[in-house]
Amino acid sequence: MRAIISTLSLAVLLAGVAPGPVAAQTTAVDRQALLNQIEALLKQVQDLQNALAQLQAQKPQAITRVSYIVSPLQQGDSGDSVKIVQALLAADPAIYPEARITGFYGPLTVAAVRRFQEKNGIEALGVVDPKTRAKLDEVLAANPLGLEAAPVGRRPCAIVLPGNLIASGWLAKTAQPVVTECQTLPPGIAPELEESAPAATSTPPAPTPAPEEALAPAQDVTAPVISELAEQSVSIDGARTAWTTDEPAITKIYYSTAGSPIAATVILNNATTTSRAVAFDSVQYPWSYRASNDLFSTEHIAEFVGLDSATLYAYVVEAIDASGNAASSTARVFITSSAGEISPAITSRLVELAPTAALISWTTNVISDAQIWYGTTLSYGLMTPLDSTLLANHSQTLSGLVPNTLYYYQVKSRDAAGNLKSAAGQFTTRPAAE
Repeated sequence: MRAIISTLSLAVLLAGVAPGPVAAQTTAVDRQALLNQIEALLKQVQDLQNALAQLQAQKPQAITRVSYIVSPLQQGDSGDSVKIVQALLAADPAIYPEARITGFYGPLTVAAVRRFQEKNGIEALGVVDPKTRAKLDEVLAANPLGLEAAPVGRRPCAIVLPGNLIASGWLAKTAQPVVTECQTLPPGIAPELEESAPAATSTPPAPTPAPEEALAPAQDVTAPVISELAEQSVSIDGARTAWTTDEPAITKIYYSTAGSPIAATVILNNATTTSRAVAFDSVQYPWSYRASNDLFSTEHIAEFVGLDSATLYAYVVEAIDASGNAASSTARVFITSSAGEISPAITSRLVELAPTAALISWTTNVISDAQIWYGTTLSYGLMTPLDSTLLANHSQTLSGLVPNTLYYYQVKSRDAAGNLKSAAGQFTTRPAAE
């Protein structure tokens, strides 16, 4: 290309040089030959530019690696998460013989999920509940998937590392496989391969990418970061919680209680939404309802209206950015007030953490006793001895905990008149010292 441009520049200079002794000797035939040469060079430049444009159009797009399935799924849902689940089910032809990756959770997907659950000893409800998600994540770890650009939206693709085989169920007997290999490796995979590559052989190294490829903008593959999630207020029949994301994202919120909750009105970012029933349950994530909206924002507020009084609620929020990257929070809990509830009121709480212990301190506006219920599920299961000493400042230590583990807890204080107040929260113990 550079040689052609240099020749072209020289030809232009010769064609446009001012009249002089040399120019005077140039015949009309010579000038016409030079103009013909210039025209031929211009055509070559145009052909090269067209070829470069075609190469750019054919260049593989960035691949988003799928690490895990983020949210629960059920019949009627749609999107990339459903495509990933369908691809994982199709990895076993006995589970999903139809192998249709449509992105819509219809009757065929329900039947395939039920077969997958029966094979793995999970209650066959036909919905992707937490136990099913965990088992699907194991399949995903053994058969890595990514999402790559397709003529319409994105499609799952198989990340096939050297020495590995693509899942048999993805190799259809027809000309078009159910899941094709990714055109390129997702970011972060290539360095791993370089570190584990065998010693150099006589095989020549791969060519260095051209500057145009090296400077191509990378596709967004980073999920939003959820921060500052906390309850701002709790009343007899409602609650208000808020959080932020480091980039604009839409939000979903899942909520429930151990009892038989009623569907609440949820106001998400000042937009009233309708809670949709979630048709499954579990010990750690007993979600009964889901609310969502499509408003992109970095500041998020959820207001629950119409909750049961004196009831413990659990919830988790999910954030999805414009590229479809999703992140979810850990579960949080709050307790609605009792009708006509009187003091004491718990005014503050403090948690100090260690790998196998946690010190929880709180204060009440009147002197009260103290006790903590805690455990790794919302059912708690453990409690500290009741400290019947009436004090305003309370502190108890939870010992024998497992390092780097999520715990739920509820502090309880009852005053001399028998009025009880409680407050719930959660924490994660520190990792064990190396």
